[in-house]
Amino acid sequence: MKYKSSQKHPEREEQFKYLNKLKHEFLSTENPIISINTKKKELIGNFKNDGKTWQKEAYKVLDHDFPSLAEDILVLFGIYDLKKNSGHFYCGTSFETSEFIVD
Repeated sequence: MKYKSSQKHPEREEQFKYLNKLKHEFLSTENPIISINTKKKELIGNFKNDGKTWQKEAYKVLDHDFPSLAEDILVLFGIYDLKKNSGHFYCGTSFETSEFIVD
């Protein structure tokens, strides 16, 4: 059965309870607990953004951010260590998860 994005899977709550139980079990050991997440991909190129700079003349930028006009795509990847309450973000240009992790 396929679920629409507005519908919740019937076992969704159970999945989170199970993950929370595992987290607490690992917190009581010497094992690390990390959360890994890939963030929104950003187009690299001469595109408009909402940042501000002060200058006499405006920069000329592309008025549409079509992926075909991008020089490349930046992929943000975050790792968070729950025990140490420490996180890091990495930037790469590969969509291949294994290649990205190695980079």
